[in-house]
Amino acid sequence: PPVVDVVVHGDPARLQGLEEEEVRVFVDTAEFAAHRDSTAAGVACAIHVHTPSGVSFAKAEPSAVLVERLPAATSGPAQNPKP
Repeated sequence: PPVVDVVVHGDPARLQGLEEEEVRVFVDTAEFAAHRDSTAAGVACAIHVHTPSGVSFAKAEPSAVLVERLPAATSGPAQNPKP
């Protein structure tokens, strides 16, 4: 999804000054790599959230995303330009 809704807790004064950039949302693709030999269409990977000091993570919606392997490109090998 293009957007993840995150719920955090903390002192109201700290939350009032909280900037969006201080909360980091990411997917650890190591979960996907662990299933690379699977024939499944994709692997559900958890959403992880890092918060700054004084702010605690409560919930993310969605809590996981489906990670899929893209098919290999069929246009041939990549060309390296010569300097």
